[in-house]
Amino acid sequence: MRLKALKFTLLVSAIPALAFASGGGAANPWLDVAFKFVNFAALLAIFYFSLRKIIPQALADRRDTIAKDLKEARAAKEEAEAKLAEYKAKVANLEAEMAAIKADFKAEAEAQRVRILEQAERSSEQLRKNAATIGEREAKMAADSIREEAVAQALALAEEILAKAYGSEDQKRAVEKTIEKIEGLH
Repeated sequence: MRLKALKFTLLVSAIPALAFASGGGAANPWLDVAFKFVNFAALLAIFYFSLRKIIPQALADRRDTIAKDLKEARAAKEEAEAKLAEYKAKVANLEAEMAAIKADFKAEAEAQRVRILEQAERSSEQLRKNAATIGEREAKMAADSIREEAVAQALALAEEILAKAYGSEDQKRAVEKTIEKIEGLH
C-alpha cells in the first residue's frame, strides 16, 4: 500500500516538472500559474494520501489522552477538595478536641488522686490496726516475761530465805506447801 502511494506521489510531483521543462519558457503567464497550481494540488494530494490515516489516529489518540488527563485532574481536584474540607473541619474542631482532652485528663487525674488518697487512707488505717495489734502483743509478751522473771526471782529468793531460816525438814515441808498452793491456783 505504501509503495503505491509512493509511486503515485512521484508521478504527481513529476508532472509539473515535465511540463515546465518542455516549455522552454512560458509564452502565457497564466500557464505558469496553472503549473504552480497543479504543483501545489499535487503536493496537497501527496499529503492527503500519505497522512489521511495517521493524522486522524494521532488526533483521536491525543483527544483520548486529553480526556483521560482531564478526568484524572478532576478526580485529583475532587480528592484535594475533600481533603481540604476534612482538614478545615479538623482545624475547626481542634480547639474543642483539645479542650475535651484537657477535661478528660483533669477528670482522670482527679479520679486518680481520689483513688490514691483512698488507698493511702486504707493503708494508714491498716498500719494503725497492725501497730495496735503488735503493740498489744508486745506489751502482753513483755508483761508475761516480767511475770516469769519475777516468779523466777521470787522462787530464788524464797529458796535462799528458806535455806537460811529453815532446816532441811522445814524446807521440804515449805516447798511442798508452796507446790500445793500453786497447784491450787490453777
